[in-house]
Amino acid sequence: MRVGYGWLVMGALAGCTVFGTGASAAEVKYLDEFDLSAMSCGMGAKAQARRSILGKPLRLGDKTYERGVGTHSESLMFFRADGRVAAFDAVVGVDRETQEYPASWRTGKNWGSCSFRVYADGRKVCDSGVIKEKDAPKPLHADLEGAQWILLECSDGGFWAGYLCGHGDWADARFTFNDGAKLEPVKDDPLLDQWGVLTPPEAQEPRINGAAVWGVRPGHPILYRIPVTGRSPVTLTVEGLKAEKLKGVKFDPQTRLLSGSVAEAGDYELVLKAENAKGKAERKFTLKVGEKIALTPPMGWNSWNIYGGSVTDAKVREIARGMHESGLADHGWAYVNIDDWWMKNSGAGEKGNADHAGPVRDAEGRFIPQAKFPDMKALADYVHGFGLKIGIYSSPGDKTCGGCEGSLGHEAIDAKTWADWGIDYLKHDWCGYGKVFAKETKGRKPTVDDYAKPYRLMSQCLRAQNRDIVHAFCQYGMGDVQSWGEAAGAQVWRSWGDLKDNWTCVLNATESYAEAYKYTRPGFWCDPDMMVVGYLDTDFGMHESFLSNNEQYTHMSLWCLLNAPLLLGCDLNHMSDFTKGLLMNDDVLALNQDTLGRQAERVHHDEETDIWWRPLEDGSSAAGIVNRYPFKRTVTFKFSEAGLSGECWVQDLWRQKSLGLHRDGIAVDVPGHATFMIRIEPDCIRCQERRARK
Repeated sequence: MRVGYGWLVMGALAGCTVFGTGASAAEVKYLDEFDLSAMSCGMGAKAQARRSILGKPLRLGDKTYERGVGTHSESLMFFRADGRVAAFDAVVGVDRETQEYPASWRTGKNWGSCSFRVYADGRKVCDSGVIKEKDAPKPLHADLEGAQWILLECSDGGFWAGYLCGHGDWADARFTFNDGAKLEPVKDDPLLDQWGVLTPPEAQEPRINGAAVWGVRPGHPILYRIPVTGRSPVTLTVEGLKAEKLKGVKFDPQTRLLSGSVAEAGDYELVLKAENAKGKAERKFTLKVGEKIALTPPMGWNSWNIYGGSVTDAKVREIARGMHESGLADHGWAYVNIDDWWMKNSGAGEKGNADHAGPVRDAEGRFIPQAKFPDMKALADYVHGFGLKIGIYSSPGDKTCGGCEGSLGHEAIDAKTWADWGIDYLKHDWCGYGKVFAKETKGRKPTVDDYAKPYRLMSQCLRAQNRDIVHAFCQYGMGDVQSWGEAAGAQVWRSWGDLKDNWTCVLNATESYAEAYKYTRPGFWCDPDMMVVGYLDTDFGMHESFLSNNEQYTHMSLWCLLNAPLLLGCDLNHMSDFTKGLLMNDDVLALNQDTLGRQAERVHHDEETDIWWRPLEDGSSAAGIVNRYPFKRTVTFKFSEAGLSGECWVQDLWRQKSLGLHRDGIAVDVPGHATFMIRIEPDCIRCQERRARK
């Protein structure tokens, strides 16, 4: 459900004072007396003194509190102290106002919940655990004697609607301290460091980016734009196309597009060469003609997190142009995918929405798109004109998530229609099929065949077409899909629910990945949902991602390490320098597109730290060191945790610089909720020779 900002009514701060140097001695100081501008707050909101986040009285359970602070997860407040603050006490929980939200938002797991924690000098000294909105509030007590710094954290404790309803109250919150103690809220402290742009400026020398392999089925159209960066003009050539079996393949040096087709299955080795006034680059490239496609995870964009139900032909064209003009396409970003509402919605038509009025299919059963998509083939041709690919959305049910026309009973004609239009990718969403599933499995335990049935049918229909269409199963990980999805025709399978731009949600998404490395491989990728970085709309109007800079680094780092499809949801025509640096770091993107296709495995996991590690095709490996705590820490990665030993050369991937030779492990400073990304090479002759050539 998409709603506006109106529900977040932010009043002026009340009772703001700072207790610091020179303050008179006292025994108790309430949290609402401090300068709350030092408290960060989720959803772009502002913490409220003596009020809930909506500006109402603080209400937990059956009690209204006169003192306290209302906030929205995720939020932090940091204090510097002098060791003489004795304790912090509060009553914490989810404000009762969340129960006033519409019941339609609140089914299954979609309930507000929060967790409250207190840290002192790097230690967690108090943790409420998850408190759901109808749970009784909990008293919280933290011993703080001797602490030099103190941090209060309210984080989201739930799934999806916790993002909407994470109205966390620190009620009756107060510090107890000794005479003359100093306690001051601090906004800018080294322990709260946020990374800025880490990616170095794009090199002047030519660089060939993207995957070193492309899969296409025999006789099907090749559509591959070779991504190249460097100071213009860059001359690009492809060697190896004169082979007899490749006579049907063409390369256009102006558009950098490989096109045509190959009739006979096989691996065809090509050499890509780029040259400009600053230098030369060369790379081997394999055109793999066979039954497998999507040999590396798809990289591109999806319409939902910016346009939702307002997507149009014109907006999709703007995004395709933005992918080209921004330079994203030169770094390997390629898919422009249309989500729900491109088709007609009879319900909307009945309510007077002229764009959706009229029949949903023609006499032959073909889709009649809504009025804002007047010519789907022309739109596909436009996107293809940039060397990009286009995707579409449907459901195996009779209706989509948004209530638009689904594909139930029309699978063959829909697959043919999409192929005729020139579609390259299908997001196939379970929504609408649930009632069919419930009817067919009534009174018995569902089988694998029950879950696979609608997807297998559509895969067969797609496979019968004369072009490759990536089939993305969007069914939220039900029925152990990783064990049967590939056999049912998937190239991509969703591992869990919808991703929202908060820290807990990103961590929960990676939890769904913890064992996925056992199943993923080239041509079969696990999908934790579209990315939530940049300028986008995740139900509350257009905004820069509610994830902090550090959290966006973790999001991007893990999606690359985990071989997730990289599908952006942001406005590609309005990207900050930070967003561009996040999306155009070729050393990081290379992990996602590595031809070995070995997804990262979590080799270390505790409350404070995750370490994900994966081998790479060239014999090196990569790791992501995740700081789960909200403040800067020094974290040590022991090479033995990944089965490595001896001396290894280490590279900082985000900064693209060498960290030198390390034996047995490496210790790095990682800001709160950030991820330090490294590439690790054994200290071998081959590695030394390769570095010398660089």
